[in-house]
Amino acid sequence: MPVLILLFALFLSLSAEPENILDYSDTPEVSQNVLYSSYESFPQKVFMGQIFPITFKTLSTEQYFKEIAYTFKNAIGLRQLNEKPMSTQEGHYFYHTFYFIATKRYLQSPDVTVSLVYSDYIKEDLVYLQGKKIHVVTLNPPKDFVNVIANDFKLISYKTNHYNDEENIAVFSTQAKFSTINNFSIPGVYKQGFESNSSSIYDANMTYYSIIPKHLEQLEFSYFNLKSKKFEKLIMPIIIDDDTVSTQSNLTPRDHRHTQIKLYIAISIAVIALILFILRRRYFYLVIFLITAIYAGYIAIPIQNACVKKGSPILLLPMHKGTIFEITKEQKVFQIEGNIDGYTKVKLHNNKIGWIQNEALCTP
Repeated sequence: MPVLILLFALFLSLSAEPENILDYSDTPEVSQNVLYSSYESFPQKVFMGQIFPITFKTLSTEQYFKEIAYTFKNAIGLRQLNEKPMSTQEGHYFYHTFYFIATKRYLQSPDVTVSLVYSDYIKEDLVYLQGKKIHVVTLNPPKDFVNVIANDFKLISYKTNHYNDEENIAVFSTQAKFSTINNFSIPGVYKQGFESNSSSIYDANMTYYSIIPKHLEQLEFSYFNLKSKKFEKLIMPIIIDDDTVSTQSNLTPRDHRHTQIKLYIAISIAVIALILFILRRRYFYLVIFLITAIYAGYIAIPIQNACVKKGSPILLLPMHKGTIFEITKEQKVFQIEGNIDGYTKVKLHNNKIGWIQNEALCTP
């Protein structure tokens, strides 16, 4: 009898409606990872002012997405140089490289969030990588260091011309790779600057000018080579060239001082030579007469002047976006020294040479 009662109670419990069992029908499934990312290359040590890369290796199990996006936060002591990464792909793996420049002695790489972007409005953050500390080495540069750190830095061309009685102007072009060429500056040169500068992370080109003392026989400076891990010196010989600087005409002004005296002397010599030729009938005197007469005719040509509008920039060299070293505060008249490709070379009040765009000349 007790056994029958126990079996009956068990039957009632099994047939009863369950009350405390949870319903999982509306619970979403736990999503699996569709994006995997890690550091592919990461520097352990950089130099102060160096441009350096960080590369990420990323794998997506999703086929249809717009792009892989990277968000950087909490960086210390560095500046990001490219918003869009340099990208390569090998099989299913994407390699994305970002470039940074070390700006402080303490450097912490940014925390990184890697995301799959499905459209312009839907972005799903999937992977988080914590930033790391990078050791920064401070350079001890020589006195002629020009603030350039590069994988390679070389002179392409150079030219030197007279600038005034005490100084020459040196113009040179350089090429560099992975460099801080925008920081270029020659120590001890009071007047210098970029004439053109095409800078990128991978390749950089510049045309640079510097006003240097006449006694200087060579211009030398040092940069830090990242491949050799040492300072390397570049030497530019100072060879005065009275031709053009690249495509520009002679920077040396024509000297019109004492023109009247020179003219009187030339005329006197020509007259004497002509009289001697008439009296002695020797062609030697005729040659002297012709030479001095031609010279007298040349220096007797009136000096041409240019009227320049108020507020016009006076350029150091006749180049687009050339360096401006003076702006006319009022309408002025300058002595013309030459012309080239839309520019007029003029002699300034301090006997230095400047270039005026023809659009800045006063209309007759």
